[in-house]
Amino acid sequence: VELSVLVLTSNGRFTKTGALPVGYIAVEPSKADSSLVYGVQPHGLDIIDASNPSKPSVVGSVTLPSFSCGNIAQFNDSVRHIAYIACSNEGVFAVDVSTSTQPVVLGFQKSVVKASSGTGKGLLVDQARKLLFQVTYGETVHMYNVADAEAPVEVATGKTGAASYEMAMDGTVLFVAAKTTLRIFQTAGSASLTELSWCCHYGPDLFLVGLVHYNGLIYASDHKGVSDMVVMNVTDPTQPYYIGHRAVPGGSAGKEGIDIATLSDMTTRVFMAVDHGGVIVFSDVPPAVTDAPPTKAPPPPPHEYECSDFDTQVKVPYMPACSGDRVLMSKHVVEGCLTTLCGALPDGAVVQYDGPNGNFLTKSGIACSFGGSSLPATHAVCGRAAPHVSFFEVQAGVFQSGAKVREVCILGSDKNDIAVATNKDVTILRAEESTGFTPVARIAGDFMAVVGSLADKDVLLALKPNGFSIIDLYPPEDAKVISTVSLPSSACHGLTQHKTASSHYAYATCHGEGVFAIDITDSTNISVVGGGMLFKPASGNPKGAFVEVATARLYVGTEGGNSGTHMYDISNPLAPIELGFQKTSRNSFEIFAKDNIVYVVQDDTLEIFDGSTGTLTHLSSCCPGAPSMYLVGVDFYDSMIYASDHAGAIVMVMNVSDPSNPYFMGHKDAMTGVGGKEGIAVGALGDGIVRVFQADDGGGLVVFSDVRPPPTPVPATPMPSPPRTPPDCSSLYIHDASATGLTCASGDTLMGEHVVEACQTEVCSRLQASSSAAYDGGSNAVISKDAGGTCSLTTASGVTNNVCGSSPPYTTYLEAYDDGFLPAFSRTNDVCALPDSQDEVVVATDRGLVVMQVKSDRSLRAVGFYDAGFVAVIGSEMQRNVVLGVNGNGLQLIDTSVPALPTKLGSVSVPSGKCGNLEQMEIGANLFVFVSCNSDGIFLIDVSTATAPVLMNGGAAVAKPSTGSSKGLFVDEQRKLLFVTTTGPGLHMYNVTDPVAPAELFVERPDHAAYEVVLRNTILYVGADNTLEIYQTADSTGKLVLSQLSWCCHYAPDMFIVGIDELDGVVYASDHGGNGFLTAMNVTDPHEPYYMGHREFPPATGGRPLGKEGVFLAKMSDGIVRVFVAADHGGLMVFSDVKPEATPAPLTPTPPQPPQPMDCDHLIVQPVIQYQPDCPLGKVLTNKHVLEQCNNNICSDMPDGAAAQYDGTSNSFFKKTGTSCSIVSDAQASASHSVCGTAAPHIAYYNVLKDGILLPDSKTREVCVLGSDSNDIAVATSKGLSILRSSDSIGFVPVSHVPGDFMACEGSPTDADVLFAVKPNGFMIISLYPPSQPTVLGSASISSGACHGMIRYVKGSKNYVYVTCHGEGIFVVDVANDTNPVLFNNGAKVFTSASGNPKGGCVDVARDLFFIGTEGGNSGVEMWDFTDPLDPQHLHYMKTQFRAFEMLLRGNYLFVVQDDTLEVFDTSDNKNLASVASCCGLNGPSMYAVGIAQYGDMIYTSDHAGALVVVINATDPENPFYVGHQDAKTGVGGKEGMVAAKLGDGIVRVFQADDGGGLVVFSDEPPAPTPAPQTPMPSPASTPPDCSALYIHDSTSDGKTCPEGDTLQSEHIIEACSAVLCGKVDVSWPGVGFSGQSGKAYRKIGATCEFGDYSGSLANYICGPSPPHTTYMEVYDDGFLPPFQRAADLCMLGEKRDEVLVATSSKMVVLEMKSNGRFQTAGSLDAVYIAIVPSELQKEVAYGLRSNRLDIIDTTTHTLPKIVAYVSMPSSRCANLEQMAIGTGHIVFASCDSDGIFAVDVSSNTAPKLLGSNKPVAKPTSGSPKGLLIDESRLLLFAVTMGSTVHLYNVSSPSAPVEITTAKTGDRAFEMAQSGTIVYVAADSQLEIFQTNNNGKVILEKV
Repeated sequence: VELSVLVLTSNGRFTKTGALPVGYIAVEPSKADSSLVYGVQPHGLDIIDASNPSKPSVVGSVTLPSFSCGNIAQFNDSVRHIAYIACSNEGVFAVDVSTSTQPVVLGFQKSVVKASSGTGKGLLVDQARKLLFQVTYGETVHMYNVADAEAPVEVATGKTGAASYEMAMDGTVLFVAAKTTLRIFQTAGSASLTELSWCCHYGPDLFLVGLVHYNGLIYASDHKGVSDMVVMNVTDPTQPYYIGHRAVPGGSAGKEGIDIATLSDMTTRVFMAVDHGGVIVFSDVPPAVTDAPPTKAPPPPPHEYECSDFDTQVKVPYMPACSGDRVLMSKHVVEGCLTTLCGALPDGAVVQYDGPNGNFLTKSGIACSFGGSSLPATHAVCGRAAPHVSFFEVQAGVFQSGAKVREVCILGSDKNDIAVATNKDVTILRAEESTGFTPVARIAGDFMAVVGSLADKDVLLALKPNGFSIIDLYPPEDAKVISTVSLPSSACHGLTQHKTASSHYAYATCHGEGVFAIDITDSTNISVVGGGMLFKPASGNPKGAFVEVATARLYVGTEGGNSGTHMYDISNPLAPIELGFQKTSRNSFEIFAKDNIVYVVQDDTLEIFDGSTGTLTHLSSCCPGAPSMYLVGVDFYDSMIYASDHAGAIVMVMNVSDPSNPYFMGHKDAMTGVGGKEGIAVGALGDGIVRVFQADDGGGLVVFSDVRPPPTPVPATPMPSPPRTPPDCSSLYIHDASATGLTCASGDTLMGEHVVEACQTEVCSRLQASSSAAYDGGSNAVISKDAGGTCSLTTASGVTNNVCGSSPPYTTYLEAYDDGFLPAFSRTNDVCALPDSQDEVVVATDRGLVVMQVKSDRSLRAVGFYDAGFVAVIGSEMQRNVVLGVNGNGLQLIDTSVPALPTKLGSVSVPSGKCGNLEQMEIGANLFVFVSCNSDGIFLIDVSTATAPVLMNGGAAVAKPSTGSSKGLFVDEQRKLLFVTTTGPGLHMYNVTDPVAPAELFVERPDHAAYEVVLRNTILYVGADNTLEIYQTADSTGKLVLSQLSWCCHYAPDMFIVGIDELDGVVYASDHGGNGFLTAMNVTDPHEPYYMGHREFPPATGGRPLGKEGVFLAKMSDGIVRVFVAADHGGLMVFSDVKPEATPAPLTPTPPQPPQPMDCDHLIVQPVIQYQPDCPLGKVLTNKHVLEQCNNNICSDMPDGAAAQYDGTSNSFFKKTGTSCSIVSDAQASASHSVCGTAAPHIAYYNVLKDGILLPDSKTREVCVLGSDSNDIAVATSKGLSILRSSDSIGFVPVSHVPGDFMACEGSPTDADVLFAVKPNGFMIISLYPPSQPTVLGSASISSGACHGMIRYVKGSKNYVYVTCHGEGIFVVDVANDTNPVLFNNGAKVFTSASGNPKGGCVDVARDLFFIGTEGGNSGVEMWDFTDPLDPQHLHYMKTQFRAFEMLLRGNYLFVVQDDTLEVFDTSDNKNLASVASCCGLNGPSMYAVGIAQYGDMIYTSDHAGALVVVINATDPENPFYVGHQDAKTGVGGKEGMVAAKLGDGIVRVFQADDGGGLVVFSDEPPAPTPAPQTPMPSPASTPPDCSALYIHDSTSDGKTCPEGDTLQSEHIIEACSAVLCGKVDVSWPGVGFSGQSGKAYRKIGATCEFGDYSGSLANYICGPSPPHTTYMEVYDDGFLPPFQRAADLCMLGEKRDEVLVATSSKMVVLEMKSNGRFQTAGSLDAVYIAIVPSELQKEVAYGLRSNRLDIIDTTTHTLPKIVAYVSMPSSRCANLEQMAIGTGHIVFASCDSDGIFAVDVSSNTAPKLLGSNKPVAKPTSGSPKGLLIDESRLLLFAVTMGSTVHLYNVSSPSAPVEITTAKTGDRAFEMAQSGTIVYVAADSQLEIFQTNNNGKVILEKV
């Protein structure tokens, strides 16, 4: 926006001393002239003289052929001073800036170089070596030789690894800000770029854009969301390191601009430019004084009024805050009179004043305070309006039809005339004392602005969009244009003038152009100066303009990206000189200036500037205490600013007597419903009255003043007189509302004023002396009785007595039908009856169409739902049971012949988005519908064919009322008339004999916007805002007329009538204002209508229950007349004179009671591990209500900044900041921890049964439990029906299988040993006695291939199974005979679900009710009467939002799972379903529920999005709440098949069919381990060894025990071959040696041989072949490995590889096998490892364990292995490691001596993560762990210790291993190996062998 100059002050801080109002991307001080600064703009370069810091100025500039320049570097080639400018994709330009006033672009306006790698960014020059460097978005740094400054030559490039921004240099070392890293290059020489290093591995997450080098440090600017200033040490550029960072306040992003300097106070500071955050200054010296914005002195007390002028009125909801001419007082008035006002308020009062919305004055005790409040206001602070705005009058009829008022000016203080510019003319109005303003003259034309001439008060200056005129107003009645001139624009709008002694000029602002000057010195000979634009403000399109003649200053406001206010010196009016500019945050609309003080309105603020110093300085803003504003116009009068508000016809008044301390005075709202324009004028006319004139966007002129305007002429129709027949006064009574809380007794209502007047004697007699009673008249209307017994009609507040009597006909009782009957949170728009039904009504809401039916108890119930929102509905007059519905852009025809299942017949679109009403008309055999579409007009649709409606007239509107947007419609079919109301306001009568071409007959103008219209005979009733207007449409001869008869009702309460209907001489009107009510008006005599009373709507939870257009009366089949009213947020209001027997269910269920908190001590917080379970075995994520109750316990276990996941929505976290925690929603956050607790009942543990237990490759569909005393279950799969049995020791084992493709199974209700099973095309009965030998007893084929479920039904002799089949329907099987199941209906389906394909179902045998869920476009729940189970009758249907999958019945409550919701229905009606609850929204995890089961009070749902079981507490079915869930993490999803039951072993289990083919079993008991493939113990070879290969070797012959390749034979081989060997032994003493214990020999005694002791030496040995793979041996030591080093460990890099890694005590060596079968050293890594293993995750990676850290080694290049990442271990004794894949993750376990076993997540090679919060995950109790072994298939970890023990752990949660068992070894144990389930342990002096499996159970048994 500008170039600001900041100067260091004595307090160590900076202050702004000067500015240049030009925006720049980059600035740099000149290296050639210290007084100059170079500023880079997107399109060029400015050279700025800053020698006077308070007034920098541009001395030279140059434009470049680009719009994206942004970086600069300087170079001096000894002749010229060059500025290189980087311009994005256009390249680098060279500008000769040697002459500051005349810079020259070199290279013929083309770039001198363009980087090949992409968009160019930062530049840097090495002056000494004549080098230019540039970095690019293409991850490259380019180096150029610029010996020829105009022809740089590229000499080298280097890759930076990321988009690069800026550079710094130290000597020949180049530093590059490359996004996430600092890249460091050596540039020594003249043609090389060599990367030295990068920084920083240990730093925070960065996005580096700017940097500066200082004393061996790099200071870098970070651009990411929460940005930092980062410091890195680069003293040794080959080994840089991160030092620290400082976070930038406010979260703004750092920019490229960063610098460091030591200023005059010898303090070194770092300066950093921060996008939206200004300039951040860092230093080591705290400033002496903190600069706070100057605190303004509090506004002076309100000198305009005395505090006694104010009062606190009781606030009536939805009514004006203050009555009469009183308005809300501003905050400064309230502050000044706080003591007076506070004393008058009751305790607890919430008081509205004229401040920001939502801020109130509240009283607590005796004190009052300001602040926000969520409560509605109870009182308002009211007083006289600010000066000159007490009263208002809207002048509209004085202008031409269709006129839009733009501007107004007062024509001299001695006249009563004003000039008003409109789009039709300039109208001259005159103020008349008796009649207000009347037009005097009109000058035709489209005018934008008018100003009285400074040269002649009888001359008017007028501006058109494309021209300028001077109008002579002498005399005003004969006004005429005397000169005119065209302007070269079509968008001029603002006008001001300047006059000197010798000249007179007008200035016009023109959008898109600029400012034009018109010479009007000679008013008869005017001209445009220069023939064109004088100048264009630099900051955008000009808006308002104002000249302060006394100072010769022109002020121009602008709009656009750089909107602001410019100040020009117009001492020479033809050559304005810009003196100053002030940026404004929004568009600068209009301006006023006085005494060098400039007032600018810009949207929500009045900005005040001081221009007295020759520039513009910001003084103040107004007004933070004011209400929400949108200011566009401004004028000044008597120290007051009057501003026009575009958000409404509002004038804002601000006191600016002290311009540096303005304050808000108050406002006045003319409530025209539109907004103020820029045109506003304040002044006194000749009558001495000061008025405020405001142009209104609705076409009128609002006139405010302190004098009440003359009355508005009333309609010619005289006021109606009271009815001739007096009312029944005997029925009236006085009711004390304070005693009952009711206005009147139930069913009665307040009486109207005309009744009270007619019955004043009777009412007075019932009233106690010295008391009052309210009635339904104006505000606070009462009848009062004095002590003497005389009554009078007056006003009073706080009266509790009411004058009551009978309600109007059909309104005695009221029932409200909202949520639970209509769609939740819907808005009700309309209601109609079905023409062919007397018991159904159709309700249109924005969320769906509901069919409601009158029940036997006289209440209504929703029986059908159609999923589309409508604005208006009517029943078709031609088609039976068809409803016509209009939404915003079209019409639909809906078939309601089955009320439970409305379906669409046809639809047609209308080219409008505003349609809102409809009427129909029959012509012959055709039915036409007129549709009212607001400003788009009226459209016609032929609906004769319901399935194919046709939009007529080629899709265009057939009529478009001239008075405004069309609203209500009514068709008089007999006379072929169409009546249309508009908001204009207007009432139109059309002849529609030809409906495609309506002919307009009459137009009337009601006093207010007209909405609905009803015709009875020839009388037309129009709801027109606060009035019912009544028209006659035929005279006594039958001739068509349209004339107003009367209106109603003077004595009624304040109304806003939108909907009407008439019955029996009474009009019922729906009120859209206040809280909403139904008003009854007697129109028996349409000439004399009168008010009868009203009934208020009850409060609604979704919003104000305002009446809508939908009102109708109907007599239903029970003979009761009802009044139906659509009530927006309030649902459907139904009035009648007969009370229903049953009150509808509560609209809003009582909120659920939170469950009792669990023991908070059982909760744990653990870090999140990538790819690992969220919680350890037996625990699950806890839920929100536990977090809320255990906040402190959990919070204390979390580190600062932790974001813990819990069982809520995906973006919700339990977050810790500082010392406190709270639940927050943050889509950008990721979980660092998990909050875990005890699982919900019966799901703590789980086990997945798959292949080996179920049939291979099977898909699991359903599961059923075979009796509560059994441990058997049946599982239906795609391969067969599997019978499984639970065993204590080994879990579930298969008992038997029945082959086939099975979909569902259920136990027989009559025989525990019989099972029913459904196949896709059939049904089976299977005997399970015995379970090991199941037998098919009988079967039946079904003519479908998609059967999937069944429902059992047993009642008396009826034993049926209902089979549901997708796409077919429901088949019924008689299963009375197990061996002969019979399909009814000759094998065909018996019935079909009405709303879609059947899913799950259930039956209530006792009540003969059947329930079925469906899927499809009308998915829902159906209720059927099963009195005859073979001929069920459809009773009811409830639409569900998603497919209704499965359900279960508990008592009268039906629980249905439908995708993400569990919905609960009350079925107690026996004929209807009522939705009473749903669960669980934001308090549970995301669900896709398909299956359901129940145990106790818990509902379990199966989640198809994962192997999830979600638990819901349904103790109170109408208030279910989420408890928790468990995820088996199978990677697939749950199916519909689900059951919860207690088996014979007493354990409650939840079984869930899994889409991946398994069965998940949840319970509170740890599951028996899944059987692993059993490896038998190896036994000695049954075949004796090859004894022929054995021989005796004489070692004296070659000095070797055995020849090369052979070995000593063992004792057990010698024993087996004794017969052969003994013959070869020919010496008896000392014998021959063998591979046995020392001191033992095999010797011959006689003919036999034996083992015995010996002493001395042996020469002969028993030899034979070596063991497999050990025949030859090669030793690789010094020369291959580092000399004199100790080899510690080795590993191969996977199968079929030729490399071996060897860990030694000095380095790791890579040995590679060559073609000759031998090994050579291929490479090495300077790292000492104690253990090393190849990664099972990636073939080129190994893990190396040091004593205190784990390295990840990349061996892709064998000759140069490198460490790519590491993680430090909190130990210095680590010695062994093992790895494990789990899911898609990878874990390495390391044993670290007495410190225990640690776990590292190495899923990411570059970011390993230590698990367990820096602590060991396991610590064997027997001593220091040594060797580790992993069994991945069973998720087991074995650890051996120096304490002679093997420890066995379950590591399904690697961060929390659970010890299963231990076993002792005979000695210290070191390492292990495994084969199948056998584990071998190296235990010092022996090998010990353990079996780990016993029939599938994990054991640890030494064998």
